[in-house]
Parts: sequence; C-alpha cells; structure tokens
Amino acid sequence: MRSWWALLSVLTMVTVLTGLKGGAIPDRATNPRSIHVATRAVGGVPVPTARPPSRLLMLAERRTLPTARVLNHRVVPHTEMPSASHTPSVPPISSRPVLPPTPALPTSTASVAAASSAKPWVLGYYTQYSSNSVASQSSLAANLHTITAIAPLWYTYRANGSLHRMGYHRAIVRAYAASHGIGVYPLVTNAGTNDTILTNASIRNQVVASLTQLAVRDNYPGFNIDFEGLNYWDRQGMSAFVMALAHSLHPLGKVVTVAVIPKTVTDPYGRAYDFRVLGQYADKVVLMTYDHHDIGSPAGPVAPMGWVTQAVDYALTRMPAQKIVLGLAVYGYNWGSNGTTVEVHDLQAVHLAAAHGVPIQWNPADGESTFTYTSAGVNHTVWFENGYSDAAKIALATANHLGGVAIWRLGDEDPHLWTVLQQFGY
Repeated sequence: MRSWWALLSVLTMVTVLTGLKGGAIPDRATNPRSIHVATRAVGGVPVPTARPPSRLLMLAERRTLPTARVLNHRVVPHTEMPSASHTPSVPPISSRPVLPPTPALPTSTASVAAASSAKPWVLGYYTQYSSNSVASQSSLAANLHTITAIAPLWYTYRANGSLHRMGYHRAIVRAYAASHGIGVYPLVTNAGTNDTILTNASIRNQVVASLTQLAVRDNYPGFNIDFEGLNYWDRQGMSAFVMALAHSLHPLGKVVTVAVIPKTVTDPYGRAYDFRVLGQYADKVVLMTYDHHDIGSPAGPVAPMGWVTQAVDYALTRMPAQKIVLGLAVYGYNWGSNGTTVEVHDLQAVHLAAAHGVPIQWNPADGESTFTYTSAGVNHTVWFENGYSDAAKIALATANHLGGVAIWRLGDEDPHLWTVLQQFGY
C-alpha cells in the first residue's frame, strides 16, 4: 500500500514539475536551441551556469587513466563529441582563490549527528582525472547553496592492503569545501575489484586502521565505501568490514557511508551486500540506482522508474528511510548496431539529436528520454537521464522521506537538475 501512495505522490509531483522554469518536458527535451551558455563568478571563479555542448566531458583527461572504472561508478570512452571551439575558459583549481578552511571539528559525535540529521543530503561524486580538469570543481562552485557533501574519488586499496591515492589538489579541495560548510567523504574503492581486503581478516583490519588514521590526519568527517565487483561469498567479509570501520570511526565522531548495488525482491544482484547489517552500522547507504542498461547490455533505459521504485521499496524493508540516499544518474549511453557503446550526457545527447535531425522522445513508462539515428551506416539508439527524469527520482525520495540523493557525477549534470532540487526544498 505504501508504494502505491508513493507512486501517486511521484506522479503528482512530476506533473507539477512540467510547469517549472525551464519548460515542459517535451519542449526542453526536443529544443536544443533553447540551451545557451553563460558564465558567472562564484567566489571570484568564473563558472558556466549551463554546461556547454562542446565540453567534451574531459575526454583528454580520461585517456590518461590506465584502466576504466567498473560497474556502476565507471569511466567509459566517448565518441561523436561536438567541437571544443566554444568551451568557456575556466582556470584550473590550483590557481583559484579559496577561503581559509573552517576550524577542525572536535573529536566528538558531531559528524555522526550531522549524518543522521533530518535534513536530506545532496551528495555529489567529485572526480578529477587530470591536474587541470575543472568539471566537478565548477559544478561544486556553482551549487554551493544546494550541495551538502562531496565524495571525491581519492583512495583505493590494493589486494595486499596498501593504499593508493588518486585525484589532485586534495588539500585545496578539502579547504574549499570546509570553508563553505560542505562535508568531504572521500570515495574509497577496491582496486581491481579485489575482495582480499574483505575476506582476509588481517588485511581487512589493516585497511580499517589505515582509514581511521587517514580520517584523523586529514580531519575527514567520514568516508564513502564503494566496493564493487563482489560475489555472494564476499557477503560476510563486506559486513565485517563495515562493522569494524563503524566501531573504529564512530567513537571519533566520524561517519561511515556505503555505496551499494541496488536490489529488488526479484533481482538477487548485489548479494554481497547485506542490507540489514549495512543499514544498522552505516550512517548512510547510497543506492546506485543506475546502469540498469549499460555499456555491456542491449540498449534500454539507464534508470527506469519502475526498477528504481522497486529498489527503494526493497531497501525500505531492510533499513531506516533516513539512511537511504538515492543515486541519480546524470548521463546515458549511445548504443551502436556495430557493437560499440559510449557514454553520453544531457546536452551532448540533445545536440547529437539536433545534428542528425531526429526528435527526442520522452518515454513515459520508464521516465527517460530516448532517440534513434543512423550515421555512416550504423544504427544508434540513445537513452539518457536529465533534470526531468531525475525529477521523478527526487519526488520518490521526497515521498518516502529518504535521507537524500547522490549525483554521479558533478560536472556532467543537466543544469536544470539544480532547479528541480531547489523546487523540492533541497
């Protein structure tokens, strides 16, 4: 019964959203000429108020990665990008003025209290694949009034328990976020999707101790644990890891958040995640409700509304609503009949459809935009998320009183997403 009332609330909210500033869904989705690029100064830093269609999604910087990330939080190649000739100039983060950091929090339960507060989170996943990339920083700077916390891709642990650092300008980003009251919960991954750091008790304890030392040294309020590529036999080790990390960090006033593969009643995927245990010991659990169709599947919606609703329904039977953070995709995929699949994002997709003279269709059943075209004899099918498809997910989170939303990733989003978040009181 609860899910039916939630669905009714979602449909009502989405109907209201079609009249928001930015245009109704059909107009916004099919009229690329309505999109323009402007800049404004945020803290003395010029940032785009709309993502330009020529941004190229940091293709050059992504080429520097030795391997792509896997599963839900992934990096994939891009093709058919528009020209970069009109990309506005944004200075690298290292040259940007930042305010002095706020004083360090005392060793107390302050961070845990903040994580469990009634105010819902807007967590932004923050990536920087080269020293001069600016997409996530620009999005953060432009939306300081809405973003609650960031999870920068900074740390991964190898199978032997050794720590590998990633990203750039970590100290500068920490100071910048702290000066604006934004929590920094570094994203921690399992390098090569290894499970040794979970199944080997000695190495597991070594990683917990390492993270605890790191949290104290750099004054992190906590971490976002994102261990993927796991199997059902990793379930006990995953639970033991989160329990041990919570026991180590909570007395210090630090927070444990976990990103998980979503589950539904009929879908056993993500069996390594015991939702009851994670819901008990983690302060926030991010449902990665995206990639229902992805680079390794046939064409289809990235985050169909029915599947997302089922994932939320399942999570609510295993953990408190205020601990659940709903993942929002701000991208899509372009599937080619020749077997190639590349990632695309909102404005890319809109301009790609315009370039080929084809309409973008709103699929009401799945709550997502889609279109098809033919290029050089190859048939293409595109599905992508934008501010309007994410609006239904935000409405779902609101109707179920969830603990917030998480955006993968800052810098790729449809600018209209921020308008929608504000309309919902985030």
